[in-house]
Amino acid sequence: MQEASESRASAAFGRRATAVTRVVPFRCLAGSTREAMARALEPRELSARERLFTQGIRADALYLVDSGLAQLIREESPGELRVAGLVGPGWVLAAGEVMDGLPYRTSCRSVGQALVWRLERRVVLELVERDPRLRLALALLSGRSPHGAPATPGLLPDVAADPAREAQRVAGAVLHLARVAGKLDGSGLLLLPAGPEDLACLAGASAAVVHEALARLERRKVLVARDPAGLRFDPARLAEAETEQQPP
Repeated sequence: MQEASESRASAAFGRRATAVTRVVPFRCLAGSTREAMARALEPRELSARERLFTQGIRADALYLVDSGLAQLIREESPGELRVAGLVGPGWVLAAGEVMDGLPYRTSCRSVGQALVWRLERRVVLELVERDPRLRLALALLSGRSPHGAPATPGLLPDVAADPAREAQRVAGAVLHLARVAGKLDGSGLLLLPAGPEDLACLAGASAAVVHEALARLERRKVLVARDPAGLRFDPARLAEAETEQQPP
């Protein structure tokens, strides 16, 4: 009896752990962080067209989609709704809102039956204090655009891409990270506390691709310095580069 109970508990934890490692940026986290995250996940089974969260309500949790599909809906004006995208397994919802303490930017409801994992904001903030890489991972995930919405360049891995396209993707990811997670230093530059190895892990790219992506940003004088503290960017040139990467 006890063995059966332990087996069920082990299987349940295994599914939670798989949900965490399915998210590429989370694979960079310390093992203890991933384990704590998995143990804190709460399952939420959704029936067809069930609402998960509502636009405008302060975000108290982020969600990992395990199975099924969910629809993001944005209220442009009172009574005017627009489908902002469709998300599926491996997607993390509300990463940016939870980190910044903001209201949900969209509403979310399931398309059919779905399983999502809920992670309380309180737990997220505690884990960020223990593992700074989690802040970078959530910053990167906050820039991902759902299928059907305008894509934010550089944030969706494409294993079939050629090296040039991969470098462009990673350069876009670096620009987004610098804007979201960078802090101004004493000289007016934007410091991103990450090195090439961190970026390779977070973006799911090779060291060679990251090297080329950073070289491109250096040639454009967007990335102006590298040192043990991280990467330093010219804020004005970074803003220009991000604008150029936005889809028309």
